[in-house]
Formats: sequence, C-alpha cells, structure tokens
Amino acid sequence: LFQGMLRMHMNTCMHGSVTCAGTEEIEVSGRLALNRAIDGDIVVVEKLDDAEALERADKRLRREVADPDFGKTELQPSTTDTIKENA
Repeated sequence: LFQGMLRMHMNTCMHGSVTCAGTEEIEVSGRLALNRAIDGDIVVVEKLDDAEALERADKRLRREVADPDFGKTELQPSTTDTIKENA
C-alpha cells in the first residue's frame, strides 16, 4: 500500500495520479478506483500488476455475460412496448 496526494488530470475527472514518497507515480482511472476522492486528497492506493487488473476486469465481464438475468428488469412492459407488439 502506498500513500500520497491525488492529482487529477486537467481534462477529465475520471483519471488521476498519486505521487508516493516523492518518487513513484501511480495512475488511478475510473469511478470505482477513485472512490469519491478529489484533487488534493491524501489517499492510500494498492499497486496492481497489469495482469492482475486485467484479470479482475475479465472476471467481472465473464460474470455479467454468464448471468442469464443480466440486464433484465421485473417491470411491466410500457404502453409503447404493448402498442409495438400489437401492431
């Protein structure tokens, strides 16, 4: 684990970097990874190997694709859907 100050990239609110111990810079990308931190916050980060990060993303994607109910809702069809089906 590393501690440092988060510096957000100038053109986006979804990417930043954390300078740890004045020498190492760790890139942080994505809403979940930033976890509500904003520019100037002191944060603690865990450095992941690229392979480990890709494995986590791949596992998440496989879980979503393998779930037959992924994206389905329990809502009743809208009036527009009913009209389209009957046309």
